[in-house]
Amino acid sequence: MAEALELFCVPTPRLNPDLKGQAEAEREFLQEFGTGQMHHAWLISGPRGVGKATFAYRVARYVLAHKSLIQEDPAQTLDFVYNSHTENSDASDVTMCLEHQHPVFRRVASGTHADFLSIERGVDEKTKIVRKEIIVEDVRAIRSFLNKTPVEAGWRVVLIDAADEMTTSAENALLKVLEEPPRRALLLLVSHNPNSLLATSRSRCRQLCLKPLDTSILTTIIRGYAPKTNDEDLKILLALSNGSLGLALRLLEHDGLEIYRSTNTLLSNLIDLNILDLYNLSDKITKDNNHDSFLIFRLILNYWLTETVKSKAVLGARYELDITKWIDTREEVNNLFNKAESVNLDPKQVVLNVFFAIAAVEQDDFRGVQ
Repeated sequence: MAEALELFCVPTPRLNPDLKGQAEAEREFLQEFGTGQMHHAWLISGPRGVGKATFAYRVARYVLAHKSLIQEDPAQTLDFVYNSHTENSDASDVTMCLEHQHPVFRRVASGTHADFLSIERGVDEKTKIVRKEIIVEDVRAIRSFLNKTPVEAGWRVVLIDAADEMTTSAENALLKVLEEPPRRALLLLVSHNPNSLLATSRSRCRQLCLKPLDTSILTTIIRGYAPKTNDEDLKILLALSNGSLGLALRLLEHDGLEIYRSTNTLLSNLIDLNILDLYNLSDKITKDNNHDSFLIFRLILNYWLTETVKSKAVLGARYELDITKWIDTREEVNNLFNKAESVNLDPKQVVLNVFFAIAAVEQDDFRGVQ
């Protein structure tokens, strides 16, 4: 795949003016913004890789650039939203896009906009390594920031990416702001798993869920970033990514297609599992502690197990097989992956154990139909 894939550069959400496949979410936000009575906090959720952070930055830039939309008459504001972009626009044409050259885009990108604050995982001063969580000290800066009078825009905007990464203390500190928001304050919370947040936090937010990307849209974007991707590889990417551009690009960037083929070859012959090939695969996945390769392997296994459970259900009805063991195996494998992340199990041993567990069930099925 290295020969087929030219080096591509995907801009970070802060630097990305483009967003595909989320027009419905844009319209929903613009409609409320246009009423002049916009909710002070938005919880932007959805699967990983569908553009949540890109959408949040898009919202932030738009709000900061359109302080002139704050009108005394909400009807006038709403009319302005739908007609300020083009002379002959309608609701379906509305976009929040600001080009790279726009001064607000440039200042948000550089982190110098006086009315914008982004909260992300910071660097530990002692280890000089990015922390795994957003800590309470990061969140405490929000209240003092929002209590200041806007300098450049009619709003002060805070973007948290991702809210799921806050510690309990950090979320409790944020909750105080959500409960008593200052006037003209907008908080944008990006969340991969909103159920992990406190119920009280969720209840204080307007929730907006971004959907997985349509196959045609995802195909166009992948072709744009990696034009030499052949049809067979594209089919695999679409199946594994399940509407997530982020996952599709991660597969391309970290030899995911090669890992897929090697994994699939072993899974296709579990009755006579090739141990040497299995050890070679485990070495490749865990080489240099490559976390991305391990996550890709997990993605591939979850996809294969889900499809296998479906096919075994059909075979079970025909041959009177008990498929509960396959369902149990899928749960066992997921638990093993979760434990690998939480207690730092040896990833190579996890790869081996996953295959041995799946092979044992397949071999048991094989004996059952003989």
